[in-house]
Amino acid sequence: MDAPASLPRPSAALIQAVQAAKTCFGSNGHAVYWWGNQIRLDSCNSARLIAALAVGTGIAALAGAIASWTGVGGAAGAIVAAILGIGTGVIGYCAAGGKGIYLDQFWGGAPLCWGQ
Repeated sequence: MDAPASLPRPSAALIQAVQAAKTCFGSNGHAVYWWGNQIRLDSCNSARLIAALAVGTGIAALAGAIASWTGVGGAAGAIVAAILGIGTGVIGYCAAGGKGIYLDQFWGGAPLCWGQ
């Protein structure tokens, strides 16, 4: 059944935006608790975070290689690349369920993540 002619039809951009929003699972947000901060990222933003960390790992490795060629602190770039690489793997593991992640930062401890 078609909509009456008096009702405006949604634009193609609106239809595309609604369909794109449907493909993200989970929720986004931030909260502060007595134990620390919590960030919620849906599946789309989790994927963006993982991609950004992967890019950062590559940049740190490249910076470490350039620094080692010049004789100045190549180990520092390698250490940063290793930390980013491990973080990328851990967050990727947390996001493997496809519904987004929780990132917790405790007031006096290491960060923690798990799937939504």
